[in-house]
Amino acid sequence: GCIIADEVQRIRSPSSRRSRSLRSLAASVPVRMGLSGTPLTNTIADLLPIGAFLVPSECRPRASSKSLNDIYVGDPVMGVTEHLGSLMVRRRMVDTGSDLPVRNDRRVYVDLSVEQVRALTDLEQEARREVSEGMYGEPKSRMHVFAKLQKMRQIVNAPAAAGVPGPNPKVMAALSLVQDFLTMGRKGVLFCADRATFTDLGERLTLAGIGWVGLWGSTPAEQRLINERRFHNEDDIKVVLCTIQAGSESWSASPTATWLISTAYMYAPATLSQMEARVYRMNSDPGGPEIEIVYIHAQCQGGSLDDRMLTILESKKNLFAQVVDRTTHVDSTKVHYSMADLMYLMTGSSAEQEAYADSSQIAVEDYDKLEFEEQDTDEIGNENTNENLQDKWYRS
Repeated sequence: GCIIADEVQRIRSPSSRRSRSLRSLAASVPVRMGLSGTPLTNTIADLLPIGAFLVPSECRPRASSKSLNDIYVGDPVMGVTEHLGSLMVRRRMVDTGSDLPVRNDRRVYVDLSVEQVRALTDLEQEARREVSEGMYGEPKSRMHVFAKLQKMRQIVNAPAAAGVPGPNPKVMAALSLVQDFLTMGRKGVLFCADRATFTDLGERLTLAGIGWVGLWGSTPAEQRLINERRFHNEDDIKVVLCTIQAGSESWSASPTATWLISTAYMYAPATLSQMEARVYRMNSDPGGPEIEIVYIHAQCQGGSLDDRMLTILESKKNLFAQVVDRTTHVDSTKVHYSMADLMYLMTGSSAEQEAYADSSQIAVEDYDKLEFEEQDTDEIGNENTNENLQDKWYRS
């Protein structure tokens, strides 16, 4: 017999029912294959359950940092890379020889409103005070940190849902870009991180007379298929509106869509890569328009939460490149979201980051819980008028 597991990265949490069930089944089946474009989602530990599925006799599904050091003496990252690299065949789109359209990755900067900056400043000062009082020294404090970071992200991405009055600069910038693309006769996909922003964007698309269909966490599988077909086949449906978690896999907007706009970042670059792959795929039209991938990035004096997220996302991309694509090794990419990273995200202070530099790694289960909780944000209330926004293009 043979098992072929597509999207095998979904078993990365070793204690999940899916992961345990697949590994149990693998023990009695002689041939096992896993397929994934993003096998490493956050940390080197993501690969261990996959290894335990592929070669149960050689890999444990989980290991502490100490255990990894004992198994792979010297450099655990390189050890796991060499071990699982012997089992993995990596093929990127650029390696296939297929004709692909030009892809442009861009970032559009918008200024946070005065009200957003004030709310974030108050929250950061509260976080610094709590750090100085030693409130985040225990493992159980991680969820308190997550809750505070979730509040910060809500202020940036869906201020009305966070009780912050005034406009939502990201939403208004996204709608402006959507209208620009539609003027060129180009359909596309609009992503956001939470249900509140989804609701706000949907209402504004409708008010603007723009036909759209949506994918979010509660969209039934049958309706997802219907909405995908409508986007490809109906001239009046110009946009697919998605939450990132619900819309980043299991459907395709290509070749109809030639642009993608995201109003938010996620903690895992693999999730963002999967999101981008809804538009830039093997069946993208090489003779069509260039594919535009656009992130709406919030900025403010002294640096924003988006700025800090990019800093850590880049380190994770380096880890993925090192382990999966076998490129340059960067020591600083060995840790996912340590307490040091979380202190930096909350306070913006490098000193606080250094103070927690030796803290233990956050469990992947905690990370997964945080990401999926983003789907449950309350709906946005009253809409507000927009201030002037910077709408220049910036290449990332």
